[in-house]
Amino acid sequence: MQEKAAENRVQLAFVNPAYSSQMCFSCKDVNKKSRHLEKFKCKSCGYTDDADHNASLNILQGFLDGEFTVSRSIGRY
Repeated sequence: MQEKAAENRVQLAFVNPAYSSQMCFSCKDVNKKSRHLEKFKCKSCGYTDDADHNASLNILQGFLDGEFTVSRSIGRY
């Protein structure tokens, strides 16, 4: 993946996905019981969503908040 990005002059950013599927996108409460298979229902605020969609929103928010690392370039530009 990194090699293809370098070939196309694209930088990769990596966000740590830890707890993203257990964290409520709405209130940020982390509770592993909030996710059940493909459904997410926050035990704290009641927010509901598809579990994978909720996790992807948390990962996107992490990127927007600057919580990411950028891969080193491979090859020459």
